[in-house]
Amino acid sequence: MRTNPASAVVAHEVTTPFGAFDAWFLAQPDELALMRHVLREWLVDECGLEEHRVGDVLIAAHEAGLELAGRLEPAAPERDGFAVHGEYDGREVTVTLVATDDVATPPLQDPRRWTTQLVLGLVDEAEVEARDDAAQVSLRRIV
Repeated sequence: MRTNPASAVVAHEVTTPFGAFDAWFLAQPDELALMRHVLREWLVDECGLEEHRVGDVLIAAHEAGLELAGRLEPAAPERDGFAVHGEYDGREVTVTLVATDDVATPPLQDPRRWTTQLVLGLVDEAEVEARDDAAQVSLRRIV
Protein backbone atom coordinates (compact mmCIF):
# COMPACT_ATOMS: atom_id res chain seq x y z
CA MET A 1 0.00 0.00 0.00
CA ARG A 2 1.31 3.48 -0.89
CA THR A 3 0.15 6.78 0.51
CA ASN A 4 0.57 10.07 -1.29
CA PRO A 5 2.20 12.37 1.27
CA ALA A 6 0.71 15.53 -0.24
CA SER A 7 -2.86 14.39 0.07
CA ALA A 8 -2.69 11.44 2.48
CA VAL A 9 -4.84 9.49 0.04
CA VAL A 10 -4.28 5.77 -0.27
CA ALA A 11 -3.00 5.28 -3.80
CA HIS A 12 -2.60 1.52 -4.01
CA GLU A 13 -4.57 -1.32 -2.60
CA VAL A 14 -4.68 -4.75 -4.17
CA THR A 15 -7.28 -7.25 -3.06
CA THR A 16 -6.96 -10.97 -3.72
CA PRO A 17 -5.10 -12.37 -6.71
CA PHE A 18 -7.40 -12.75 -9.70
CA GLY A 19 -9.68 -10.37 -7.91
CA ALA A 20 -9.89 -6.65 -7.96
CA PHE A 21 -7.48 -3.76 -7.93
CA ASP A 22 -8.53 -0.38 -6.54
CA ALA A 23 -6.43 2.77 -6.39
CA TRP A 24 -6.70 6.53 -6.55
CA PHE A 25 -4.22 8.82 -8.32
CA LEU A 26 -3.77 12.56 -8.55
CA ALA A 27 -4.14 14.11 -12.00
CA GLN A 28 -0.40 14.77 -12.29
CA PRO A 29 2.21 13.34 -14.69
CA ASP A 30 4.22 11.48 -12.03
CA GLU A 31 1.02 9.89 -10.71
CA LEU A 32 0.20 8.58 -14.20
CA ALA A 33 3.60 6.89 -14.34
CA LEU A 34 2.94 5.46 -10.88
CA MET A 35 -0.46 4.19 -12.06
CA ARG A 36 1.25 2.31 -14.89
CA HIS A 37 3.78 0.75 -12.51
CA VAL A 38 1.18 -0.24 -9.92
CA LEU A 39 -1.11 -1.77 -12.58
CA ARG A 40 1.85 -3.69 -13.98
CA GLU A 41 2.72 -4.98 -10.52
CA TRP A 42 -0.85 -6.14 -9.97
CA LEU A 43 -1.19 -7.82 -13.39
CA VAL A 44 2.23 -9.50 -13.42
CA ASP A 45 3.09 -10.11 -9.77
CA GLU A 46 -0.39 -10.62 -8.30
CA CYS A 47 -2.38 -12.06 -11.22
CA GLY A 48 0.53 -14.00 -12.74
CA LEU A 49 0.28 -12.66 -16.28
CA GLU A 50 3.39 -12.63 -18.44
CA GLU A 51 5.01 -9.23 -18.94
CA HIS A 52 4.57 -9.18 -22.72
CA ARG A 53 0.80 -9.74 -22.38
CA VAL A 54 0.08 -6.64 -20.30
CA GLY A 55 1.92 -3.91 -22.22
CA ASP A 56 -1.02 -2.86 -24.38
CA VAL A 57 -3.31 -2.59 -21.34
CA LEU A 58 -0.75 -0.46 -19.49
CA ILE A 59 -0.26 1.94 -22.41
CA ALA A 60 -4.02 2.23 -23.02
CA ALA A 61 -4.69 2.90 -19.32
CA HIS A 62 -1.93 5.52 -19.22
CA GLU A 63 -3.25 7.32 -22.30
CA ALA A 64 -6.85 7.18 -21.05
CA GLY A 65 -5.66 8.52 -17.69
CA LEU A 66 -3.80 11.32 -19.44
CA GLU A 67 -6.93 12.25 -21.41
CA LEU A 68 -9.08 12.10 -18.30
CA ALA A 69 -6.65 14.15 -16.22
CA GLY A 70 -6.45 16.76 -18.96
CA ARG A 71 -10.20 17.25 -18.85
CA LEU A 72 -10.50 17.89 -15.13
CA GLU A 73 -11.20 21.49 -14.31
CA PRO A 74 -8.07 22.87 -12.61
CA ALA A 75 -9.83 23.75 -9.35
CA ALA A 76 -7.59 21.99 -6.86
CA PRO A 77 -4.59 20.22 -8.42
CA GLU A 78 -3.57 18.79 -5.06
CA ARG A 79 -6.84 16.83 -4.81
CA ASP A 80 -8.07 16.39 -8.40
CA GLY A 81 -7.60 12.89 -9.61
CA PHE A 82 -9.30 9.68 -10.55
CA ALA A 83 -10.06 6.24 -9.24
CA VAL A 84 -8.76 3.16 -11.02
CA HIS A 85 -10.46 -0.20 -10.70
CA GLY A 86 -9.07 -3.36 -12.27
CA GLU A 87 -10.50 -6.84 -12.62
CA TYR A 88 -8.99 -10.01 -14.00
CA ASP A 89 -11.07 -13.16 -14.38
CA GLY A 90 -8.36 -15.47 -15.70
CA ARG A 91 -9.09 -14.53 -19.31
CA GLU A 92 -9.95 -10.83 -19.57
CA VAL A 93 -8.56 -7.71 -17.94
CA THR A 94 -10.84 -4.74 -17.34
CA VAL A 95 -9.41 -1.42 -16.19
CA THR A 96 -11.85 1.37 -15.34
CA LEU A 97 -10.81 4.97 -14.67
CA VAL A 98 -13.33 7.31 -13.02
CA ALA A 99 -13.04 11.06 -12.42
CA THR A 100 -15.78 12.70 -10.39
CA ASP A 101 -14.42 16.23 -9.95
CA ASP A 102 -15.63 18.74 -12.54
CA VAL A 103 -14.83 16.94 -15.80
CA ALA A 104 -14.97 19.63 -18.48
CA THR A 105 -15.53 17.30 -21.43
CA PRO A 106 -15.51 13.50 -21.71
CA PRO A 107 -12.27 11.91 -22.95
CA LEU A 108 -11.70 9.83 -26.07
CA GLN A 109 -14.63 11.29 -28.02
CA ASP A 110 -12.88 12.52 -31.17
CA PRO A 111 -11.94 9.58 -33.43
CA ARG A 112 -9.48 11.83 -35.32
CA ARG A 113 -7.31 12.35 -32.24
CA TRP A 114 -4.15 10.28 -31.99
CA THR A 115 -4.82 9.28 -28.37
CA THR A 116 -8.31 7.99 -29.19
CA GLN A 117 -6.95 5.93 -32.09
CA LEU A 118 -4.12 4.57 -29.95
CA VAL A 119 -6.36 3.50 -27.06
CA LEU A 120 -8.91 1.90 -29.39
CA GLY A 121 -6.13 0.05 -31.18
CA LEU A 122 -4.62 -1.36 -27.99
CA VAL A 123 -7.70 -2.85 -26.33
CA ASP A 124 -10.54 -5.08 -27.46
CA GLU A 125 -13.16 -2.68 -26.15
CA ALA A 126 -13.16 0.88 -24.82
CA GLU A 127 -16.28 2.42 -23.37
CA VAL A 128 -16.73 6.03 -22.25
CA GLU A 129 -19.55 7.11 -19.99
CA ALA A 130 -20.03 10.79 -19.24
CA ARG A 131 -22.45 12.41 -16.83
CA ASP A 132 -22.64 15.92 -15.45
CA ASP A 133 -20.73 14.90 -12.34
CA ALA A 134 -18.32 12.25 -13.63
CA ALA A 135 -16.54 10.64 -16.55
CA GLN A 136 -15.62 6.98 -16.75
CA VAL A 137 -13.44 5.06 -19.20
CA SER A 138 -13.55 1.25 -19.20
CA LEU A 139 -10.93 -0.71 -21.11
CA ARG A 140 -11.21 -4.45 -21.79
CA ARG A 141 -8.54 -6.72 -23.20
CA ILE A 142 -8.44 -10.50 -23.56
CA VAL A 143 -5.03 -11.63 -22.39
